[in-house]
Amino acid sequence: MQYLNVHFETVSPNIEEHMDMNLPIQERIESIAKQKARSVFEKRPDNLVIGCDTVVVFEKEVLGKPITEENAIEMLKRLSGKTHVVYTSVAMISSKQKVSFTSKTEVTFYDLDDKEIEDYVKTKEPLDKAGAYTIQGGGAIFVKEITGDFYTVMGLPIAKMYQTIKQYEW
Repeated sequence: MQYLNVHFETVSPNIEEHMDMNLPIQERIESIAKQKARSVFEKRPDNLVIGCDTVVVFEKEVLGKPITEENAIEMLKRLSGKTHVVYTSVAMISSKQKVSFTSKTEVTFYDLDDKEIEDYVKTKEPLDKAGAYTIQGGGAIFVKEITGDFYTVMGLPIAKMYQTIKQYEW
């Protein structure tokens, strides 16, 4: 958000995320982003509120945040040497507009050995990250190739968001 050179504050939404498994994956993620944005907008109706949600999808399965270190190790072993998809949905709400979109990026990992996976998991960094890694942190060394927007993988496709903001009166 700092790249936009605007004043902003971070507010955690007070929601219990509910993902409707009957919807296609992009609609599921957009629904969560909208829930987050609405939750904050109710408290700050005079602002442009932006809600986001990011998921990692591998072999048609959503990989959420690992519950345990063992779960993180298992996820990273599955991603090793393979390509997965990261989706980030953004919902923007103001008193004048409601707009949402989803950005998709493919990420390919190098082959990872057990020791490097275990060493990374010991840092605790992957324990609160979808897919058990963070591309802007220690997980960066696993990434062989990205097809799409780097910032989508980080959880906020800033350029697409900026272009969307420019299109509307907020």
